[in-house]
Amino acid sequence: MSGGLFSLSVLAATAALSAAAAMAALPALERELVSYARVRAVLAFVGLALLAHLAATAAAFGRPALLLNVLAHPASPVFRGVASSLAALAFLFPYARALASGDDLRRCRRLAALAGVAGCALAFAQASTQYMPWREAWASPAVILPEAGLCASGAVAVRAAFVRRPLSLREALLALSAPVGAALYALALGPESEPLRRLLSVELALPAATCIGLSIVTPLVALGPWLRRAPQHAEAAAAFAATAAAMGLTHATLAALGEAAWRFFG
Repeated sequence: MSGGLFSLSVLAATAALSAAAAMAALPALERELVSYARVRAVLAFVGLALLAHLAATAAAFGRPALLLNVLAHPASPVFRGVASSLAALAFLFPYARALASGDDLRRCRRLAALAGVAGCALAFAQASTQYMPWREAWASPAVILPEAGLCASGAVAVRAAFVRRPLSLREALLALSAPVGAALYALALGPESEPLRRLLSVELALPAATCIGLSIVTPLVALGPWLRRAPQHAEAAAAFAATAAAMGLTHATLAALGEAAWRFFG
């Protein structure tokens, strides 16, 4: 994969995963009656991130005809990523419209819940693009866990940024999804596997360690200080930024680990 194509794939993945994390937090923001202005900011971020994902995906193919040819095959990972992004936009618009028109609380909460489900579906669809059974590093479904876990952590960071109360123990534990997902993926590889040895090699040890370091920022913010106070806005923003950076770096590290080509046709 060329450098330009690789960068576009990382950008597309980061944008999609960031959007998924923010969408997954929408039901919590609605339950906590977060102000319309703040929810609107989250919706704007999600919309821009989804558009960035679609634009980066299209740019990676260069020619529209090639992209359309790929999208004609529903079994392809690219189709799953694009379809889930379009579905997320389709669920986002009714919720945004309901908020803008001042619809009743029950309807807004129902639409927020649907948007949250669409965000979770987007997270798993994007993470599953790296599941390729014919590659040793990508053969286990556990390969989706690191990126899906980062989406869960990102959702907790978004919730912490806008809800001014301490996080619950359940939310704090949910923030640990990223490092737990990475550990489960490593266990799925097996201690004697070539991909795990390569992950610990000089080539990938630093990126892998950086991914782990970034992935624990949100749990530290969620737990600190030990669930007795709400995180400050700056802390939550830094946690989400670190999680988003971990999303991109994790995608790049997994891509380098598997050296996998996209499987367009299923």
